[in-house]
Amino acid sequence: MLSSAALQLIAIVTMIVDHTAIAFFGGNLFMRTIGRVAFPVFAFMIAEGFRHTRSVRNYFLRVLLMSVAATIPAALFLRSVNYMQSLVVTYGFCLALIAMWAWKRGAWWRLLIVPIVGFSIFAPIDYSASSVLLPFFFYLALEKFADKRKKAPLLVSEACIIVADIVLLSLTYKNLFSLGMVLAFLPIALYSGKKGMRLPAIVSYGLYPLHFLLLYLSRLWLF
Repeated sequence: MLSSAALQLIAIVTMIVDHTAIAFFGGNLFMRTIGRVAFPVFAFMIAEGFRHTRSVRNYFLRVLLMSVAATIPAALFLRSVNYMQSLVVTYGFCLALIAMWAWKRGAWWRLLIVPIVGFSIFAPIDYSASSVLLPFFFYLALEKFADKRKKAPLLVSEACIIVADIVLLSLTYKNLFSLGMVLAFLPIALYSGKKGMRLPAIVSYGLYPLHFLLLYLSRLWLF
């Protein structure tokens, strides 16, 4: 079984593999397929983080600050590899957190989810609406099954959510390596619900903008 610390490590490593493929290996298909694991695992962790945080506001602000810090390094990196410019996916995670908060509030608050998803479709955010829908549906599945110890329905729900998102992304971006997201089901299915020895917050949040900056500077030096 895997702790949240192990999931975090898997997500970070596969993300770096993905972005290294773009930076130095011409978008190597194998590496990019492995890299597809990162997005579903991060999305799952956002949902779990929302469920267990002591302060939704502070959690939201941490993710937002990380997104702002990563914006310029990510833009420089993407420009250096002539890759499509977009806002980092964590902006979508911020919208997902608002959607989860609205759902938790209930009643009329849930109507906010429709414009949030609509905005994510037209905003230049990486992964488009998937950056909101994937963590949001993970959250709904976890709320319905996780605390009731209904492991089988939870696993089926998680598998269906990932497959649906693969179809959505394949239609949106028309690439084959999105199929690699199916590999994310294994670490998510093995999640134990325990924390484990996680990285300090300043490291785990700071690593996201830092790795973009390091990849960009490495390309400047090498090319």
